[in-house]
Amino acid sequence: MMLSIIIPTLNEEENIVTTLRTAIDHCADPGRCEIIMVDGGSTDRTSAIARALAPEIETAGGRLHVLNSPCGRARQMNHGAEHACGDILLFLHADTILPDNYDICIKSALDPEQSDLGAFRLAANMHTPGMRWICWWANLRASLFSLPYGDQALFIRRRDFHRLGMFAVLEIMEDFAFVRTVKHHGGTIRILPHEVVTSARRWQKQGFLFTTLCNQAILLGYLLQVPPSLLARWYRR
Repeated sequence: MMLSIIIPTLNEEENIVTTLRTAIDHCADPGRCEIIMVDGGSTDRTSAIARALAPEIETAGGRLHVLNSPCGRARQMNHGAEHACGDILLFLHADTILPDNYDICIKSALDPEQSDLGAFRLAANMHTPGMRWICWWANLRASLFSLPYGDQALFIRRRDFHRLGMFAVLEIMEDFAFVRTVKHHGGTIRILPHEVVTSARRWQKQGFLFTTLCNQAILLGYLLQVPPSLLARWYRR
């Protein structure tokens, strides 16, 4: 089976080199892995840096495609999925590092007879008590309620992704909405014991308490059917 890693980006020049390099270095079989970076209109050097890295990734045995689409994580990920060749799609945030041999873990986790959606456990690149608590809660939520978020690197068979209608084109909460769609259609949510490591930059910038409360308020607002466009404006303030 071939794996397509889809990475939506917007002004990620500080993170994209590490993310791309580890995506290929941590892959057990790079020859059966393609990386599709979909830029949403960066004003920095994100796309130029990625294109310059393409020969290095090809030398390692992988492939890198750099695409452009209208801004919006859901639009960008759907655009990448439409151009993907892989049997399995892995949606990776641009500031997140995959574990070693992640491709083997993913392929062994998906049941060919079921509409599975998978994700990894979450860790952060900051090891403060506050950040450890946030990751502990995220992993408890994912395992107890079968509710992983996008920063846990969601993966699914391409056929199931398209059959379920892809990501709803929302300005925010597209990952939450898609997980609920999978569950509504009887799909199984699988949380792998291996960890992805994501950046703690938002918690560093805005503070642990404020960011946590903001995230919970956004979730509550979505469940109360507050328009996602309004929630997105609150989130970005």
